[in-house]
Amino acid sequence: MSSRAFSEWQLFEAIEPAGEARADWRAALVCYTVAVAMGGYKGKVSDFLLDFDEPEPPDEMELAERIKANLLGLSSRQGAKRGDTGQPERVPDRPDR
Repeated sequence: MSSRAFSEWQLFEAIEPAGEARADWRAALVCYTVAVAMGGYKGKVSDFLLDFDEPEPPDEMELAERIKANLLGLSSRQGAKRGDTGQPERVPDRPDR
């Protein structure tokens, strides 16, 4: 490809962008149009753009609650398999040696 042809392609890309970024905006515009037509959506087209940057860190309290719920669910399933009543296990007293 000659230098002139390459320059022409660069100019064309600047005037009529193509590629993934442009495709994302087109898809967002379609989603926005459907949302407005279906329910009077009052947001922006950019609300429908996908964000491929690093995700936001989860809220620590929300994360702690999710972990707690998972652990409680796991312990209840394990207890059901063993036939536990859900009460803590009583450890017999050990005689002093």
